[in-house]
Amino acid sequence: MDFLKQVKTPSTKNHDLLNITTSKEINFTEDNNEKLLQFLKILGKNINLRNFRYLGYAKKTGKTLTLAQMDEKMMRIIKQKQKMTLINRTQKKDEEAKHRITSPARTKESEIKTKINQQNEDDLANNNHESMFEFATKYKKYSEDNTIFSIPMSESYVLNNKLSFIGEIRDKLTKYLNISNKDIEKEISCEESSENTGFDPLIHQELVKQYLNSYSPYRGLVLYHGLGSGKTCTSVGVIEAMKSSKKKIFILTPASLKKNYISQMKFCGSTFFQEDDNWEYVEFPKDNSRKQFILDVHQITKLPINNYLNKKNGVYLQRKTPKTENDFVKIDKKVLNEQINEMIKGRFQFISYNGITMDSWNRKYKGSNNYNPFDNSVVIVDEGHNFVSRIVNKLNINGNSVSVEMYNHILTADNCNVVMLTGTPLINYPNELGVLFNLVSGGNLVIEMRCSHDNKKMVSIKYFKKALESLGNIDFITYVENTNTLKVMKNPYGFINETSGKIKYDLNGKISVKEFKDKIIELLQEAGYKVLNLEDAKDSMIKMYKKFPDTKVNFDTIFIDKQNNGLKNKQYFQTKISGLVSYVGDKKELMPTIVSSGQDDDIFIEVLEMNENVLTHYNTARTVERALDSKMKTKKNNKKDSNDQTGSYKIFSRAACNFVFPSQINRFPSFGEAKNGLSKKEGKEGKMNRPIMNVDNIENIEEDQLELMTREEMLTLNDGKYDTQDAELLETKVNKKRQAEFSEKVNFLLRELTNNAYKYFDSDIEKLVKTKNVKIATDPEYETNQENDLKLYSPKFHKMLENILDNENQGLHLMYSNFRTLEGIGIFKILLEYYGYSEFKIVKTTNASGIQEYNMEVENAFYYNSSFESIGGDESPNEEFTTLNGRKFYALYTGKEGEEEKEIIRNIYNGNFEKIPVNIKKDIRKYFFNNIASDMTNLFGEVIKLLMISSSGAEGIDLKNVRYVHITEPYWHPVRIDQVIGRAKRICSHKDLPDELQNVKVFLYLLSHNKKLLKEKEASYTQLINGDTDKEGNVITTDENLLKIMKRKKKLMQQFLTAMKESSVDCIFNYEQQDKCLSFPLPKSGINPHKTLQTNLRYKDNAYENIQVRKPNITTNTDNDRGEYIDRKKMSAILKTKYVKLDGPGGMKKKVAVDFISSPPVAFDLKHKQRLGILEKQPNGEYLLKNDE
Repeated sequence: MDFLKQVKTPSTKNHDLLNITTSKEINFTEDNNEKLLQFLKILGKNINLRNFRYLGYAKKTGKTLTLAQMDEKMMRIIKQKQKMTLINRTQKKDEEAKHRITSPARTKESEIKTKINQQNEDDLANNNHESMFEFATKYKKYSEDNTIFSIPMSESYVLNNKLSFIGEIRDKLTKYLNISNKDIEKEISCEESSENTGFDPLIHQELVKQYLNSYSPYRGLVLYHGLGSGKTCTSVGVIEAMKSSKKKIFILTPASLKKNYISQMKFCGSTFFQEDDNWEYVEFPKDNSRKQFILDVHQITKLPINNYLNKKNGVYLQRKTPKTENDFVKIDKKVLNEQINEMIKGRFQFISYNGITMDSWNRKYKGSNNYNPFDNSVVIVDEGHNFVSRIVNKLNINGNSVSVEMYNHILTADNCNVVMLTGTPLINYPNELGVLFNLVSGGNLVIEMRCSHDNKKMVSIKYFKKALESLGNIDFITYVENTNTLKVMKNPYGFINETSGKIKYDLNGKISVKEFKDKIIELLQEAGYKVLNLEDAKDSMIKMYKKFPDTKVNFDTIFIDKQNNGLKNKQYFQTKISGLVSYVGDKKELMPTIVSSGQDDDIFIEVLEMNENVLTHYNTARTVERALDSKMKTKKNNKKDSNDQTGSYKIFSRAACNFVFPSQINRFPSFGEAKNGLSKKEGKEGKMNRPIMNVDNIENIEEDQLELMTREEMLTLNDGKYDTQDAELLETKVNKKRQAEFSEKVNFLLRELTNNAYKYFDSDIEKLVKTKNVKIATDPEYETNQENDLKLYSPKFHKMLENILDNENQGLHLMYSNFRTLEGIGIFKILLEYYGYSEFKIVKTTNASGIQEYNMEVENAFYYNSSFESIGGDESPNEEFTTLNGRKFYALYTGKEGEEEKEIIRNIYNGNFEKIPVNIKKDIRKYFFNNIASDMTNLFGEVIKLLMISSSGAEGIDLKNVRYVHITEPYWHPVRIDQVIGRAKRICSHKDLPDELQNVKVFLYLLSHNKKLLKEKEASYTQLINGDTDKEGNVITTDENLLKIMKRKKKLMQQFLTAMKESSVDCIFNYEQQDKCLSFPLPKSGINPHKTLQTNLRYKDNAYENIQVRKPNITTNTDNDRGEYIDRKKMSAILKTKYVKLDGPGGMKKKVAVDFISSPPVAFDLKHKQRLGILEKQPNGEYLLKNDE
């Protein structure tokens, strides 16, 4: 219909109105749709169009049409008549709706009329306001903004479960590129990537919109897009491409990223949400028409009536035509921005998936049990891996959690499109991919009904197809003879079949699964069939089959080669995800390089050996852990694998690898001891003989309890460990009194270490301050001995401190630890201050005018501020300072700080002084740069040298100019480490540094056993040695064990991620190794070029075994805990070709395709793809083909 959307400009015309001749030229304009609509209205064709601009089929009439120019009076009369007709039709609509039966129409013509007459949700209400026609034609509706995306609706498509899909979609995308003016090879520099240049979609963003839009049949995509690719803007583009057909848009984000997503919508979304000059302030009428006028404005803008419009005297509306100089009126940007925020809020539904409660979900979204809020919607999930993690953590454990509820609703939603944004599709376990692809593909909804007929001949697939041939939207149909079960699956919503085997968007395809089921029953009954148990089984005829198993056991069974720690059935996995992935790599050319360590991960691993003191404490920690493990195993129903207990497993020895407490300080003090402190005698003599930890008094503590995490912090963990219900239960378990006691103990330990730092933290590392003026007095009776050496308690902290203070390591430092409270950031910050660093804090104070404001605080726990100015001593030490130039500062970004404070710290660290409060900027200019504004910078740590982050800062924080990353300990999975490195390695993050300094060096600190020491003390550590010896015979520490687990998981994950890249719909455009992209027929592999065969099997209708669904997206036979039965006999199988011996005389052999996944193996004919029988392995290794009995 695009050829109609043209302006036909007469170049000559006869002024005789009854005899007009024209010659035409073609001009494509932005208002083609409006011109066409006006043309049809003038002709008296009162067609109420929907947003997708669908008119119907064009037919040749053989008639001649004469056009005549009307005068203005006649045009006004016709317009008025059209308005009155529209009013009358609207008044009748409600009455007609009461009698309308919603069901698939018997004829295409009647369905078209029904669909067209449905009122567009965005249409203006019809009323008698004099200027309403001008109002509608002058101002733009959201649905009319076609500047972002448009596509012909006449396209035909191949579903992604067909063998021809990959070739077809690549041809389609290539065709688009050929007519596109965009340069696919264009390189973008850091200077060109600034947002100030405006948004121009990149080619990979255009390709995604060409693939996933209102008129394509594909349900969803995983946007596996790397740093700098603009995946948020890509998803916004999908929203724009879907807006003509989907009125409900859900945007699921972590709570902290909602503002960022909205800001991106304003930047790269519809002009309806941009602060340009095409807005015009329109005052509301002051007469009786005000109420109706506001209703019309509400329809256009989605601004709330009671809470916004009724309180205003007017609003900004966007003109359809650009303003001229005469139209210019100053726009109040603040008011406009407020209005745009309200418009976004009214049109899109944002859900914070890490903060929504079950009560809120049920009350705001779910409603009745039979309602699926995601029906007829688009669902965008930002940081999709976090959402998936929440689901995986709860499956089969907490079936009524919010995350699992949302998962199940998305799986079964009708006419739903899903886009998952992620740069890291896998976090911990491969079955996360099962959940991920189930979300984007949806469940296979299959109509299953038992049928019979008086004429037995009619009970066959041939006659079933004939009875249903008038349905043009059947994707798949089969009949299981021995159960009398007919199984039918429909095309995607809105699509009908073409004779070519492709499908095409058509109004007749716009029926729900329930309507489809009812229509099947109706047609079967008309053909004389009986649907058995109709009334009893009617509501259970729609069966849902998942594309992938989503539990670890079932997923691993099919796809994990545990012996070799690899992906098995790779080609099978790739065919199942075909059409579900878009891949774009990191923009590495715009990123700093990683300094090579000579190892695979380019991480410099600092291996530190234990001394005898650390070994003693570490052994005690392991003893306690073994005892706790034993206690846990005795509890009933404890089926948890120890390697899955990432929150509590080896928590004490993990901490001991970082730091062990002096014997004089009890790591787990009683509340009384913590409150009252050590007695002088105890402090002097210590408690050398008391047990460091007593297993009877220590329960299996969760890591997050040890870190004193609040409810909000738990919910924001990027591993998705906690749901709202978990956090509430944990808060109940750890009541306020106990939490207060635990906090008191932590503060006691930190005070003891601070007050006695001179006893434990001295070393060969030179301090940054040389002064006698210290705040904390030393004990005059204390004698320096070997016990005050830092290495005695933490070889790891000693090395990390040495690297940070090394003057050769020029530039900014970033330090990460999973332990925030004590054995990580909490203790290391005491060390930093003892050696001369000071904390740069942002505090909220009240000024003399009573106004709250933010100020900086720079006090040191050990030294007066004046001590840094007067090296060697000061007669009157105080906290006043005249300059801060030359001092070294660190700052915290751990989750304990407020959002505003953290953002100020981040901007100072990044050198974005224009984004911080004026008073803080003034103080920094005065005390750090002697009031010289042009000197203000933090490129090399002039203000903040070191930023210390915990798990809450490992994702989502954007940093600049980081040159050294210090990772205190390994973690259970590689994604956490990659996320930390990703904070330092950002797009254009180092562009302000000299070329030779545009790199990042990464340190990982690892505690290991001193083999010589362990050998000498073997008799004392027998249990430790026996329990912690690996398969290679090495005694490994918890640090080393974590590193091995992390590397093993990374190797396996990389194989899945590579398979995803090779299977992406845009592989040949975006993947570096284009020759590896998936194609059909699949390339041969291995020594024998004919070793593998990829095919979609078509079984005999009277197959020996029950065939549940003949679709290429069924995974495995299973009767799971939800009562779902899935038969893998109809999967897109990976079959090996093999010569087998035929059963009978002569010993003849035949080449067949073999399904070795089945037990026993099943053979299929190569030509007709029919089942031949099973294979029986003979003693000589050959296989004998035995026919099915």
